[in-house]
Amino acid sequence: MTNITSWNSPNPVNVANGGTGNSSMFPDRVLLSGGTTTSPIVPLANGTTGQVLTISGGTPNWEDNADPEYGIFRNVVLADNQTYGDAVYIDASGEAAIADASSLATSKVIGIEFYPTRSAAQTGTYYAWGYITNVGVWSWTNIGGYIYLSTAGTTTNTLTETAPTGYGEVVCPLGIILSATAIYFWPNFEPYVIGSDVTYEEVTDATKTIVPNIKYGANKAGGVTFTLPSSCAVGKTTKIIGIQGNWSIAQNAGQTIYFGNTSTTTGAGGSLTATDDGDCIELVCIVADTDFRVVSSVGNITVA
Repeated sequence: MTNITSWNSPNPVNVANGGTGNSSMFPDRVLLSGGTTTSPIVPLANGTTGQVLTISGGTPNWEDNADPEYGIFRNVVLADNQTYGDAVYIDASGEAAIADASSLATSKVIGIEFYPTRSAAQTGTYYAWGYITNVGVWSWTNIGGYIYLSTAGTTTNTLTETAPTGYGEVVCPLGIILSATAIYFWPNFEPYVIGSDVTYEEVTDATKTIVPNIKYGANKAGGVTFTLPSSCAVGKTTKIIGIQGNWSIAQNAGQTIYFGNTSTTTGAGGSLTATDDGDCIELVCIVADTDFRVVSSVGNITVA
């Protein structure tokens, strides 16, 4: 065997002969094969501070480090433009969309945007849980209190210190406020829909404007005149339970109540009226704002 103690050649030693196929080295770089067993060695571009070397699809890449203080998941397509700190849910297309507490469907938060900005159709990275800070943007005051999903539904406005209060809105705690600029993110998968238990209100006044999805007890000797809501979404209900006095339901312009095979006169002249203290009724809105149907009743209700 011959020992070579020096080599003087203008040509690099190729890979097949034990070399790198390069005439010089690459300082402070990770070296990779060139793609085949005989291709020259090539350098991998340096990552940024804090990134770690991973393998994706068999190819080495630098990726953001999944710090042990939080969990991360990647490779989710964005449904809309997003900013660091935005809470997201998975929509029907399987994409990450900005979450909001206006409905149960949009409040199922699964993560918080990790990058400063991302555009719709890009692939995003999200915090799944853990300690998150947003210095210069967040300024929480209720330290130790809950952080909630907001009803805004817009980028940079998905978190709030104040729980939603509107009917049908969702109370969705997302974690605990640790400081003015930090939260511990832990999404709640059992949000509470306001009004899902249907509020009961006893009425002793002579008149009452109906609020959708409220049960009313009509408790006035002279009777209570209830007026349909001028604005009402399809599917919302109204219940009136007779306690004392003959209640009635008045209408606004353009409104009609359908009772079996009959209906009230359309508009402010139409009405339903109880004929006994114990008469009860339940209505459901079938056309937004204008049409209501009686789905159950007790007693002999006068249709006018």
